[in-house]
Amino acid sequence: MSSATENTSALYAGLDNVVSRLNWEIDIQNEMGRYAFNFRGTKYERCLAAFSERQDITLEIVGTALFRGKEQIRNYYLNCCKAMDGDRMDVMHDRFLGTPLVEIAADGKSAEALWIVEGEETYPVGETPKGAWIWGKYQADFIRENGAWKILNLRYF
Repeated sequence: MSSATENTSALYAGLDNVVSRLNWEIDIQNEMGRYAFNFRGTKYERCLAAFSERQDITLEIVGTALFRGKEQIRNYYLNCCKAMDGDRMDVMHDRFLGTPLVEIAADGKSAEALWIVEGEETYPVGETPKGAWIWGKYQADFIRENGAWKILNLRYF
């Protein structure tokens, strides 16, 4: 094989790696966007689906709670969140993700990501909903599982 052919093959392999990593960054941002969209719509079963199937997953609301494992996280979404929301139509959880920072590990098997979160939410308090502004950050560790990026650890602070 000639030197020019070897150089061209190496160039294509390098470009393929760059394109894969860029696509993974988009995939991770889309996965987190789906999570935020589903949380906003109180579709908590879908929020749970964003997490890995591993048993060492975590969800942390800094200063409030740390949930470890699928069962604790499932309980948080399907029992705690639903109970706080009730059956009212005036409940809203708008969380807008901005300023994404995604860093994929060299081996392409894991990634760390950070987003600024802003928005507003309402929740039931008697007959009138109470509102609050939201300003914080999501920090997430992702892993590739069956060709898809899934949340391993999620922190809101």
